[in-house]
Amino acid sequence: MVKNYLKLVALAAICGVNAQAQQLPNPTLDGEWVECHPWEKGDYNKDAFGTQPEGWCVSNVPNSMMPLVAEEIEGADGTGKAVKLSNVSVMGQVAPGYITLGTTWATAETKGLEVYNADGGVFGGIPFTFHPDAIQLEYQHDTQKGGELMSVIAYLWKGTWTQENVPSNTAIGLFKQGVATPVTMTDRGNNVLGKDYLQGGAVSKTEDAALIASVETYISDATEGWTTLTAELNYGEFAGQAVDVEKLNIIVSVSDFFGDRTKIVDGNSVCLDNVRLIYYHDLSALAYGDLQFDLTEDTHAFNLDSVAYEAEKLSFIVKGQGAKATATYDEDTFLLTIRVEGEDIESNPDSFTEYTIQFADPESLKPQPEPLFGDIDGDGAVTVSDITFLIEIYLSQGAE
Repeated sequence: MVKNYLKLVALAAICGVNAQAQQLPNPTLDGEWVECHPWEKGDYNKDAFGTQPEGWCVSNVPNSMMPLVAEEIEGADGTGKAVKLSNVSVMGQVAPGYITLGTTWATAETKGLEVYNADGGVFGGIPFTFHPDAIQLEYQHDTQKGGELMSVIAYLWKGTWTQENVPSNTAIGLFKQGVATPVTMTDRGNNVLGKDYLQGGAVSKTEDAALIASVETYISDATEGWTTLTAELNYGEFAGQAVDVEKLNIIVSVSDFFGDRTKIVDGNSVCLDNVRLIYYHDLSALAYGDLQFDLTEDTHAFNLDSVAYEAEKLSFIVKGQGAKATATYDEDTFLLTIRVEGEDIESNPDSFTEYTIQFADPESLKPQPEPLFGDIDGDGAVTVSDITFLIEIYLSQGAE
């Protein structure tokens, strides 16, 4: 007989999510490359400036004199496609190379050859309802033109941030300073992440707005080949809690994305491929009474065959914001199995880990009765055969 003694329900189930756990659009970047129409003045430019991987947005500037920041290259495994992002410049003005699931934008005001009020970044993202634990990608970082931090940023949120009077384009003036067109911007990355910003007016947010999880990773070391990065999302106050997620954004930048714009290095680059989300399906702690099990990547089976199972003594902690665990005890084999499933189990059947603990047969641990006097064969009763055997021993010893 098998009994379910303990069942932890996934956060996804608590939040009413029944679809398969989401992955990213075009995560391998092998899909079609499409025209890049930069966003400005609240809309997308009718003219195309280069191309970009479908589902992603690169930081091309709507200026025919500016080199393109994105280039299609061979994929990390020697097949498919990847993207090479570069910081580029024209007439001494350097534009940062970056890519995002949201929308890129840039602004500046000029007077002759002088540039004022430069700013830019990302707003928005994609609709998203799941709880990934980490972002993983492959990259190459080239800093031959000078030391620089590349950025990998990801964040999940709900609700909406709104900022008024954000300058939205490059305004060129010959004899007097150009004036950029202000717009109202929603879910600007700086606002969602609580960062300072250079340009823009008052910021407001909806009552339910909250940053659910985020990660910012900055890398200074250059690479000679492709390198894999895994960056864990920090859920902060929402860790282990049932919380709805509405949106996701990812940004990969050649330079320090929120850093000093004057330190962007012209000619540095980052190659990017295979951007994916990781859903954990492990235990971070497992105990039976006062006994703490030593959990390692390769150790999932434990032996307590001198102990009978008592459900109330079992405790464990699930690793994975949206993971679920079920503990099942088999009364015929005395084996406890804990199955941990990642939130992406429906779309990824391998997203699970099983832990087992072998317990003892409770009957084998019961005290055995003392044998009766004269119970020779140990059957719990004194029989005729037992008495006959005792008489034969007595007579053989010379008794009269």
